[in-house]
Amino acid sequence: MPFDDLSEILDPHLRLPIGGRTYLVPGVNAAIGLRLQALQAVAQQRRLSGSERESLQLGDDDELDLVRDCLGAAYQQMVDDDVPWDWIKHAGMTAFLRWTTGQEAAERFWRSPLGEAPGTPSPGRPRTSTTTAAAPSTRRPASTSGTRSRKKSSAATPRSRA
Repeated sequence: MPFDDLSEILDPHLRLPIGGRTYLVPGVNAAIGLRLQALQAVAQQRRLSGSERESLQLGDDDELDLVRDCLGAAYQQMVDDDVPWDWIKHAGMTAFLRWTTGQEAAERFWRSPLGEAPGTPSPGRPRTSTTTAAAPSTRRPASTSGTRSRKKSSAATPRSRA
């Protein structure tokens, strides 16, 4: 028995309704998909460690790249339609979860309040984990352990005398 064409079985697209319009988010290519899977694996490993210090932190540029990669052409359509950034980020995280974890996780996240991953405690209750795939956008300083300062040449800058 021959296999059916995969395009007849699996839909690589994600359809996200926002503000009365449905955005068609194309499936990601292999390079982006593998990068997203690696990022998800790191986030999951850190989440399981239970340490806030080990939470995944993305800088603003990295967060924007992630959202753009996850949404593809739909990102620019949302920007052109003046969709609020919080909604674009939510759509981007939904797509991230769809491409890395599956449709069910993406649907749960889509229905969650903005900024909360499924299973996040409600306000006032302690959080058991602060790590989500949608990590905060503030970067932590890089570790300096195992590094040395470069020696300055004597001709560099003159020392000021106090």
